Amino acid sequence: MSRQLHALFIAICFSTLVVSCGDQAGSLRRQIDIVEVATEKNANDEQMRSLLTLYVQYIQRYPNDAAAPIYMYRMAEAYYRATNWAEAARHLGLLLEKYPNSRVEEDAYGFAGILYEERLQDAVRAEKNYKDYLAKYPNGKYKAQAELFFKTPEEKLAARIMELEEKISKNPNDVGAAGLLAMTYKNFVIKMPTHEKAATYCMQGAKLATGLGDSFLALEFYDMIEKQHPDFGDMPLVLFFTAVEYDDRIETQWRNHMTSKTPFIGFAAQYRDAQVADFGKKAADYYKLFLSKYPDHAMAKDVKISLENIGKSDNEVVEALIKKNEKMGNK
Repeated sequence: MSRQLHALFIAICFSTLVVSCGDQAGSLRRQIDIVEVATEKNANDEQMRSLLTLYVQYIQRYPNDAAAPIYMYRMAEAYYRATNWAEAARHLGLLLEKYPNSRVEEDAYGFAGILYEERLQDAVRAEKNYKDYLAKYPNGKYKAQAELFFKTPEEKLAARIMELEEKISKNPNDVGAAGLLAMTYKNFVIKMPTHEKAATYCMQGAKLATGLGDSFLALEFYDMIEKQHPDFGDMPLVLFFTAVEYDDRIETQWRNHMTSKTPFIGFAAQYRDAQVADFGKKAADYYKLFLSKYPDHAMAKDVKISLENIGKSDNEVVEALIKKNEKMGNK
């Protein structure tokens, strides 16, 4: 075989090998795409294991391919969804180590920060992660998140509250955000009970809790105002809304706990051995307290009516009003 033919033969073989490898990589990517779609529709354990196995195969076979770091990032996301925080963080660490300057590097820093700070409670690693990020991306898209880590607890909670309040203002029906905001209000008040906004946050948290059907949490907020902020300007509303929770709402949540055998923990523990009649007594106590403290309040008349109708059904209340009006008409 001449040198020219030999060189041509080698070139053809090499080209065939490259195409073959490319086809294999493309085939594996298409397989991953199919399993990813299936996993999104039905994220069961078997589907997740299959997907993770394919990711590992691709990264091991084609470690220098541009898709490798992307699949490693998706592995971290999969472990996060499975609440395996440590494994998710480990894969992000590997990604940052093995694939610097990849197109998912910045997102990996942001994701890792959340894992270390919020899920793993590892302040040392979170600090290093955010310092490295700010050094490499001083004006990156996770700048605010990274800088927030180095702020005081008060600044962090205040920022989180603003973020969630803005989110709810854009989508008032976001139940998940409402629940997070209520708990963030609670964390703020617990950590900073004397803060000038503490009582206001309690009122806002109670309103959210009521909307979510969580009377236990609403009453806990009102209780904190009573005990820690007795001079709060909206104290009449605190007493009235507390009475209303006991009168109209808490029984539903209490029965749900009893039926489902959900544990009564924290503030709710006091209701573990309660009886339905206890809620009516509590409501009456708060209505009476309102009237004794604020007899001339604009709501006093409504409070008296509510006190008279404790324990009555809606039909009974309506019938009583009709009879009352009839008597007045006869006069």
